[in-house]
Amino acid sequence: MDKRTKGCLWIGLGIAIAGVMLVVALVAGAGFWAYQSFAPAATLLDPQKAASELDAIRASLPARAPLIALDEEGRAHLQTGQRSATFTGQLQALRVAFYDSREGKLVRFSVPFWLLRLSPDGTVSFGDGMLDDVRGAEQLTVEQLEAHGPGVLIDQQKPDGGRVLVWAE
Repeated sequence: MDKRTKGCLWIGLGIAIAGVMLVVALVAGAGFWAYQSFAPAATLLDPQKAASELDAIRASLPARAPLIALDEEGRAHLQTGQRSATFTGQLQALRVAFYDSREGKLVRFSVPFWLLRLSPDGTVSFGDGMLDDVRGAEQLTVEQLEAHGPGVLIDQQKPDGGRVLVWAE
């Protein structure tokens, strides 16, 4: 092999290594961004302070009944026919704040709506099987959430003093 061919091989190998390093950096950067965007944030609070923060969030949202109402026994009921008459845009995020009274933590996180729109079946689940027995809630779709518009989706006071607040912005 002559010097010129060896030089081209070294240049090609250098370009390949730089390309691999660039891909690794992009994947690591995307992973860090996703972690920072979706990671829950927990704050230690006493029950009164947590209740006032959750009440302040609720007061800042449109004054409409939640899309999913919960009775005293914790059974969920889907409130059909609620449409936002004034909202014409697209929702940006589904936000969740819940207070765990046993640990004294107020936990918050959000999920961007673009990610919910990528759901293969177009449905949204609120976990723990909470909506499994609700007529119509097993097909709760992103379109139903968008038709409801910004506002409270769930506001549940738990018997142990905890509280769950889910809203769309």
